[in-house]
Amino acid sequence: MVAGRRVLVRTAVLAALAALVAGARLGGFADRLSLPALAEGLEGLAAFRDARPLAAAALYVAVYVPAAALSVPGAVPLTLAGGALFGFRAGLALASAASTAGALLA
Repeated sequence: MVAGRRVLVRTAVLAALAALVAGARLGGFADRLSLPALAEGLEGLAAFRDARPLAAAALYVAVYVPAAALSVPGAVPLTLAGGALFGFRAGLALASAASTAGALLA
């Protein structure tokens, strides 16, 4: 009985991950992580960062972790965006923490 439940849980987790990946692909999430798309929105992102620095950092990590966990193309633009928004040291720390957390979830 325990083995059957374990298989059911693994199947449910796999189905949820597949749904997330399909939603990200179909919803154009990967296109939003391109360098041109990030460059267009950099001023707005910088204004948000200036107004709410902790919320901006949390949002950055909240976007980066699932992108890394689901292996969505866009790690390089996200890393560069972190450096552009938060500076070298803070961007490095946030990107490293988020990519590590995403790798742990993968």
